Amino acid sequence: MKYRLGVLFNNKLAQRFGYIVTQKCSVCPGDDSALHILSRCQHPTISKMITERHNKAGRLKQLPKQLQRALAAPTSCSLTSPVPTNLQQMR
Repeated sequence: MKYRLGVLFNNKLAQRFGYIVTQKCSVCPGDDSALHILSRCQHPTISKMITERHNKAGRLKQLPKQLQRALAAPTSCSLTSPVPTNLQQMR
């Protein structure tokens, strides 16, 4: 949400407000910005975190399709299945 509002604090904003001299990233040689924090930092640890976040989002995107397939698959214990013949004879 902070990214969308443009208030995700980073070195670019810190330099703009006079808190630091340079807007370089603290952990890699790139220029720091909100977008850099969320997807472009090349530090190995940060890069792994970004990749993991991406993979989780991909799995969440697949979830509705998996649910649709599961709900559409016929089951042996559905409420709409006909009564087995041996139970009909018992009535």
